[in-house]
Amino acid sequence: HMLRKYLIPDTFDTNKLLGVTDLLITDYSSIFFDYLITGNPIIFYTPDFDSYKNSRGLYIDTKLLPGPTLYNVDQLSEAVQNSQKLLRQYEENYKHYQSLYVCNDDGNVTQKLVQRMFNHNNFKSKHKKTKILMYPGGMINNG
Repeated sequence: HMLRKYLIPDTFDTNKLLGVTDLLITDYSSIFFDYLITGNPIIFYTPDFDSYKNSRGLYIDTKLLPGPTLYNVDQLSEAVQNSQKLLRQYEENYKHYQSLYVCNDDGNVTQKLVQRMFNHNNFKSKHKKTKILMYPGGMINNG
């Protein structure tokens, strides 16, 4: 209960929070993919690494992540103090992940969408796939 005044409520918009954060400390969460667009350092703090890996497995080799995987508070403390150095150290991995997952996120997505919609710029799909809409219930009438 002592930490409650320092914690951010679950109802707070995560994207707004990520946008004003200088450093992300995460565990096995996929939130780091969303954070890549910021270009800021990412630290993976995993004190339970061995038990987690043995029970749930890992999708990504920790050596390929865009930041260090740390196992104790001392390592974490040192990494936070040297976060810009870490960013340079993991630059190749970081840029690789950015090229895969946020290559089109340039901060102007809404502007581009509005231009396409209102300037009648036809969007041609690169794929020749059949488009299917599936939903599990009725759409709400709204006028």
